[in-house]
Amino acid sequence: RVSQQGAAHQACNFVHGERAHSSEAIALRDSFLKQSMLQPQAYDALHLRHKLRNLHHCNDTFPSMVRQHVGLQLPNASQPLVIYTDSSSREYRDALAHELHGTRRLVFADTVLLQLLSRSSSQVSPHPPPDNFLVFAAERAIAAAAARTIQLGYKPCGRPVRGWLSTWRP
Repeated sequence: RVSQQGAAHQACNFVHGERAHSSEAIALRDSFLKQSMLQPQAYDALHLRHKLRNLHHCNDTFPSMVRQHVGLQLPNASQPLVIYTDSSSREYRDALAHELHGTRRLVFADTVLLQLLSRSSSQVSPHPPPDNFLVFAAERAIAAAAARTIQLGYKPCGRPVRGWLSTWRP
């Protein structure tokens, strides 16, 4: 669609409303679950908006705080934990893995989804750009199939958002 000022906006056509997911997002979710050896409702999901920490002046997404929130909000350590983050920092992901090490099996969804997408699209182009809208839509579909989901990095600080609706947007 085009705004009144003439600037173009891209729409996420992989998400059909708040509760519906496109067939492409569901297919990518199913590939993710198969590759990660996960079953629906047999894992927890954690969405981290780490890049918002400076804007909101919150420390919720610091690895030590994430560990505390996961322990309180997602206490079933027998459930694998699927993690999504807007941070592309290898150091941040390593710090998260270190803090959560030994608590449960961790799966960094962003990494797996991008690998799946690069495999399927490399047949068309040798170096395809990632489809961020499809990754986002697949993450929502994966979160919807989780036993429990929380999101950290939103205001008010220190209060995790439960579920995958409302704030889960690109």
